[in-house]
Amino acid sequence: MTEDPLHLRILRYALAIDDVRDILRRSRNNEAFQHYLRRRTLRALPLVVGIVLTSVASTAAVVFLFLRAGTLLALAGIVVAPIVLIASFSVQAYVLLSWLEGRALAKLQEHRHPRHRGPIGQWLARSYRVDMGPLPQVPWIPALVFFLLPAAMLAQVAAPFAAGLAAFQIVAAIFYARRDPVHGIGHSPARGGVEAPGSFAAAPLREVRAPKQAGDLDFA
Repeated sequence: MTEDPLHLRILRYALAIDDVRDILRRSRNNEAFQHYLRRRTLRALPLVVGIVLTSVASTAAVVFLFLRAGTLLALAGIVVAPIVLIASFSVQAYVLLSWLEGRALAKLQEHRHPRHRGPIGQWLARSYRVDMGPLPQVPWIPALVFFLLPAAMLAQVAAPFAAGLAAFQIVAAIFYARRDPVHGIGHSPARGGVEAPGSFAAAPLREVRAPKQAGDLDFA
């Protein structure tokens, strides 16, 4: 099998295409994860809306700054804009799916290995009954180039709007975590346990298959 040219491999890595493809394949092939997503579609809708708004606004800010810089850069901005839009959405969608996948797998593992929360996680769970769950996987280079940098441009162009989008996404994530705790939100966390789970791919399908009549992934 011939490898892709170097510039295509760099582009795929920069856009996190392989990462997004892997997590989409896991979501299609694993019935438990599909069941988890279907049961929480409405709860995750504000998160998806935040991703779309952030991607569009960040792309608009990039185009605006390029247009203001001059004619040549304006043309470059028009060419770059679709890439920024698609890449920004892909990176954020990957982080969201990774977070949801980690929460779903943590629900399954909680019965055998109670998850250890850090000091901040313990404080949030004890004080506000918010369980943020395992941290998501983040493709740092694509996130820096296609999310943080455009977001910084958006903050430069329209700081109040950028702050409002950031607050919206944070509130949406907290709302989701509060409505869908991983497990045992009202109890003291175990002293030890597994770390943030990697993916459903690490667990055999026969161990994580959800019953058709189940209302949740919690089998207790």
